[in-house]
Amino acid sequence: MKQKIAAWMGGVGLVVLCVVGQVEAAAVLGGFPVGTELVFSDDFTKQKPYWSFSSPSAGFLGELNNNVNVSAVTVGISVPTTLTANLSFDLLGFRTLDGVNCCTDTLTFSANGATALTGAYSHNPAINRLLSNPSGASVTQLWVNTPPPGVGGANSGHRFEVPNVQLNAGVNTFTWSYSSLQSFADEAWGLDNVTVTANLPQGVPEPGTLALLMLALPLLASRRFRRR
Repeated sequence: MKQKIAAWMGGVGLVVLCVVGQVEAAAVLGGFPVGTELVFSDDFTKQKPYWSFSSPSAGFLGELNNNVNVSAVTVGISVPTTLTANLSFDLLGFRTLDGVNCCTDTLTFSANGATALTGAYSHNPAINRLLSNPSGASVTQLWVNTPPPGVGGANSGHRFEVPNVQLNAGVNTFTWSYSSLQSFADEAWGLDNVTVTANLPQGVPEPGTLALLMLALPLLASRRFRRR
């Protein structure tokens, strides 16, 4: 059975598809003013149903560890036309999540099934690095052992900026995964501040136009019914 949930978030038309056995989401980005930037953003202030895993923590997606929950998380973003986008996300590292050492823990981020980057990041900057980077991504260390509020006491935070991500018309799937980790008590990871931006093509309807149409449809249907 499929369930469809529709909502509006700051002018973003959001449609969530829940499929039995697995949650697959489609955040439908439509109804933006012509010439502005199309934006998908989730800071996990509230857990959203359009992620393949919903954590009990508010403020970030996590803590994640394949020994207790999942080794990968997925979100689907649906757009009406082909776009070139920029994507950013914050990687949170908990406890002794490893960089490049004897026990390297590897993050893999992929877009539509193609690997955009792999890397290993911990609270030790000396052993943090991108292992493969076909997308030309950049990484900025946000903190080490001094976490800001809302990230569950993560020991490290790194922001990844992935440029020129090709979005196809329809649903685009983004996946973050980690190689098998040690016990949950030893290490875990999480995500925060996932954002996708893209320049809009000409001809995308403004939110006001779309909203007026949605309001008008029930009125037109009512008038037609009364005439009968």
